[in-house]
Amino acid sequence: MIAIPKVQFEGYIFDLDGTIVDSMPMYYRAWSHAFKENGAKFHFTWQQCLAWGGKSAAETVLEANQIFGENLDLHSVRTIQQSFVEKHIHEVKVHEEMVDVIQSIYQRYPLSIASGNCRKNVYYLLEKLNLLHFFPIIVSQEDVTLCKPAPDLFLLAAQKMEVPPHKCLVFEDSQAGIDAAKAAGMQYVQVKIENPDLV
Repeated sequence: MIAIPKVQFEGYIFDLDGTIVDSMPMYYRAWSHAFKENGAKFHFTWQQCLAWGGKSAAETVLEANQIFGENLDLHSVRTIQQSFVEKHIHEVKVHEEMVDVIQSIYQRYPLSIASGNCRKNVYYLLEKLNLLHFFPIIVSQEDVTLCKPAPDLFLLAAQKMEVPPHKCLVFEDSQAGIDAAKAAGMQYVQVKIENPDLV
């Protein structure tokens, strides 16, 4: 059960991957495949995938190189990862409980998406799962210089909704997203992800 704080908010900002849609296992497989195909020597774990959740592909590859001493090429890794995503993104399902939350506040308050994913994937998922009409405002990694844990995505969403940051409530699953909400001066609800069977 997702508990919404008993406070009057004026705008609601939703992360997408792992929050509204159950896409993280698919992205875990995509990154694992891309790293392996590019000769990465480190073992990419589910916990590492969650730790990098909300970050852009460029930030993910940069951190992999820094933390694990790799020399992975961003373009090559991103191309293979995106190709995997395009082949498997149709498998992603919606979190029904989050849809209930969205429907309970839709038309009463402005809603927006703030995702570290690329715009193409965000729109594909929202259209496929019949959710696009809920979100007149969508910001993605192409719209900011820094993705989560920087507050830029959330602050831009608030600006577009014309709602002060402290009057916004964020729904997030990743630690990077929670850190971004805090940095933006926003309250948040953390959506818990269960450890899936990835074997």
